[in-house]
Order: sequence, then structure tokens, then C-alpha cells
Amino acid sequence: PALALTHIAEVQAPGIALRASAVACSLALAWITWRLIELPIRFGRASRYGTLLACALLVAGCTLGIAVIFLDGVPTRFADKSFLQRTTFDLASEWRENRCFLSRTQSEFAPECSGTTGTPLRLVLWGDSHAAALYPGLRDLGHNLGVEIGQFTVQGCAPILQSGEPRCDAMAAAVSRHIRSRRPRTVVLHANWSSAADGIEGTIKFLAKAGVSRIVVVGPVPQWRGSIQRILISQWRRGEWPSGKPASYMRAGLIGDIEGLDRKLGTTVTRSGAVYVSAYDVLCRNDGCLTRIGESANDIVSFDYGHLSPQGARYLTAAMTRAIFGD
Repeated sequence: PALALTHIAEVQAPGIALRASAVACSLALAWITWRLIELPIRFGRASRYGTLLACALLVAGCTLGIAVIFLDGVPTRFADKSFLQRTTFDLASEWRENRCFLSRTQSEFAPECSGTTGTPLRLVLWGDSHAAALYPGLRDLGHNLGVEIGQFTVQGCAPILQSGEPRCDAMAAAVSRHIRSRRPRTVVLHANWSSAADGIEGTIKFLAKAGVSRIVVVGPVPQWRGSIQRILISQWRRGEWPSGKPASYMRAGLIGDIEGLDRKLGTTVTRSGAVYVSAYDVLCRNDGCLTRIGESANDIVSFDYGHLSPQGARYLTAAMTRAIFGD
């Protein structure tokens, strides 16, 4: 528990000195509980009152735990900090789970993922769960512009034709058939590029041969050491909100390698003749990366280490409208 608490208290990985102190504290606490609790219980004189007290404490602890569950973690502990409350967006609906965002055990897209008409699609989104997280923004943008959006997203599978993973390669082949059939004008590629950037050139070549006139690669979004909310809660507990509100931009907890990956991927994509859009440039500036768009919990930009929230997706796609759709 002491080691776990150090990870809760610190945004970055705890240092060696802090972890060593936690281990030393654990040893001291272990001896104290052995000496003052375990030994008296095991070898002390039996007491009816002691047994009743222990049972009463056990019942009280269970009751308190159940109450906390039903109160959703006692949200009142944050007073008016609505940004730190639990999010309420429905990812299953927003991402079209089990239909156009497939899990590791699914292998067939629903008919609606290809669009609803027989005419050529204007735009198709292809990628993994990070692309599924981008879909709510593209969907709303397409609705406003009168553009139908196709969606082919698969858990853990970047838009790479030959990834070396049979499951992902089979799904990539299926998406390729959909693209040849529907002949979209624009294809948007997005993923957690940390482990997939090297295969993007082959996908761009395939799409160009298939007659896709506009190929857009959306670069990696910022990634964090844990969720943004967890980092902000840690800062709030330490009194690091001088204005009473969390910062809109933050460097604490950012994974620094993403910026370099963004530059490298941008060079590769541009050299291959596709359009590159840097999500990092849209969401980040010198004093950090965007954490929230508004005041509520649903206005958080990403809800875990790096998947965009629906609001985050809308913000990003609105900023990329011209780059995605062209003039």
C-alpha cells in the first residue's frame, strides 16, 4: 500500500529515494501490526467483547464501502470542482462499438460502416481505437458539411497493410476491399502511431493506386502518464491550482516522446505524397498540451492516457477541417 500511495501522490514515476522510504515504512508498519495486532489476536486471552467489537467494526467497514460505491466515490469531496467529476459520455454509442469499431474477437463490419447510399463516399476513417475516438468529431463535421463518413476501426490494429499480425492483416485486407468498392474521395488514417509509424508508406501507396485523391494522416495526439483527471486531482490535492481551477494547458505528466514521433511521422507522410495533419500542433503549445475545453468533466480532452473524448475529437477535427477536406 505504501508503494501504491507514492504513485497516487506523484504524477511522474516516484524516485528511488521515495520508493526506498516507502519500503522502509512498510517494514516498520508490518512489525507494528504483527506485534500489536497479530500476536494479541492469535495468542492473547479470548474475549467475548473483543470478538463482538471486531465483528461490529467489520460490519461498519463493509457498510461504509457499500455506501461509497452507491455514492459513486463520494463526488461531493470535490465540492464545486465539476471538472473532476465522473464523465458521462457513452463511448459504445459514440464509437459505434461492435459495429464499426470491432474488438479483438470480431471480424466483420456492419453495413452502416460503409455508408448508407450506393454513391461513392466522400470520406472514410481507417485506424485503431484512437481513430474510433476521432470518429465523433468527423461525424459531426460531416453532418454539418453534408458529407457521409465511413468508419473502419479495429481495436489494436493501425491502418497498416502488412503489420505482421495475422488478425490485423486480415482486417486490413477487408478494409481494402471496402475502399475499392466504395471509392472514397478522401481517406483519413489515424492510430496510436507509437508502434505503427513504419508501415504507413505502404498504405499510402495502396490508397493512391486505388484512386483515393486525398490521403490524410492525422498524427499522434498527446499522451499522458495516466489520465488527465488523475494528474489534475493529484495537483489539486497538493494545492497547485492558484486560481481555483485547473490549467487549460499542462506539461505535468506528458510523455515527451510523442512530439518527436510527430515530427518523424510528418516527414515520412509528406515524402510519400499524402497530407499530414499534426494533432500535436493543434493541441499543444510551449506551456504544455490542452487538458480541457470547458468547465465540466465531459469537456476533458482525453479520458485516459491518450484516447480523445468526444469533445476532444470535436475540437480537434474542427481545427483540421480545411486540412481534411481541402479547399
